[in-house]
Amino acid sequence: MSKHIKFGGAVVLAAALALLAWAVNSIQGQDPVAFNVQIVSSDALADSGDKEVARLVVAVNDAKGPVSGLTMSNFIVDTRLVPGGGCSVDLTRVNESRTTAGAYLLDLIPAAGNASCIWLQGRYLFSVLASGPTGSGVGVVELAVDPQ
Repeated sequence: MSKHIKFGGAVVLAAALALLAWAVNSIQGQDPVAFNVQIVSSDALADSGDKEVARLVVAVNDAKGPVSGLTMSNFIVDTRLVPGGGCSVDLTRVNESRTTAGAYLLDLIPAAGNASCIWLQGRYLFSVLASGPTGSGVGVVELAVDPQ
């Protein structure tokens, strides 16, 4: 009996970005660096039944310390699990802290292009890839959305 594993587009893209970072570092004569990615979630404005913003606070470090200067294009949020009938999320904004190097605030909303996608009460699970010119790393976080 054969089993097939399906990978989402974001997982394939994350792997491609990690490979690209490794290739760039190899060409430049640098060893690829693993980023340490730590994440905390907050349902912020999001409640069950709406499309308001939920937030992730993401700290990105490498062996030298905080990794600064990342932008929205350096992050991929992959929705791994949702409450039954729920939708994946879209990353809508990334802001680096002005006072804490390597700390980023990521805004998430339920599938922006689908008006019927709303937050559902329950637990969501996300993997977050942070990648840059010197390395990459992945973290995992759970987000609990409470009733209104």
